[in-house]
Amino acid sequence: PVGTKQLTNLIQSRLSSKFLKGLSWSKKVYCTNNFVETVKEYSIDIKPKELDSFLRLVDSGVLFPDGSLLLLSEREADCALQCFWSQLSSANPSAEKTRVDISSMGLIPACVRDQKRSSFSSRGSSNGVVWYVNFCFLRENGNSLGKLEQSFRLKSIEVDEHLLATVQLFAGEADYPTRSRKRALRDVLRIEAESESGGPCDILDMRGNCHVFARSDLEKIWIRVNREAEAAAFGN
Repeated sequence: PVGTKQLTNLIQSRLSSKFLKGLSWSKKVYCTNNFVETVKEYSIDIKPKELDSFLRLVDSGVLFPDGSLLLLSEREADCALQCFWSQLSSANPSAEKTRVDISSMGLIPACVRDQKRSSFSSRGSSNGVVWYVNFCFLRENGNSLGKLEQSFRLKSIEVDEHLLATVQLFAGEADYPTRSRKRALRDVLRIEAESESGGPCDILDMRGNCHVFARSDLEKIWIRVNREAEAAAFGN
């Protein structure tokens, strides 16, 4: 079995930023324990619980029929990729012909008929379809998976824009490709708890991406969210 936890749990317990702890992150994003635990030994200058400087890159994951996403470590992604191709080839012999085309898109379906056939099984369901997905593909294409679903006769999966905005922000990205993604980012940035200091640059700093904040979608939306909060406070 693969140990997992919600991304929100990682942010609350393993990051130092109070600002990030107060954001409205999607509850549909999970990560494996191997994705979280990147450091075995700490120097005396580092608190054992804090992973600010040791966050793993967001690259690959498993997308479930209920729309939840499980983020994987690099080694887990390699194993999952091999498992998915094996299941896809046995379930759909013609898949070999399209292997290169699909893998270049970063999206691979696997038919899961029961939980015993896969170590990555759907939460709360023994039937359905799971997808191995490269996040760069999911980020740019959102929930437009229709053509591939039809070609493999698979059940449609809805990908939540709030989930995608959550993962993009956690990955330290500052630009968001669609209007619906920008609206979803606004929802993520609505602070649920009061924060004394900090801002979106907290996560960008952890990712070494502070230089991309100026004039980005993230900066513009953060300014708008602040103005809305100030107007609401003044109105009250």
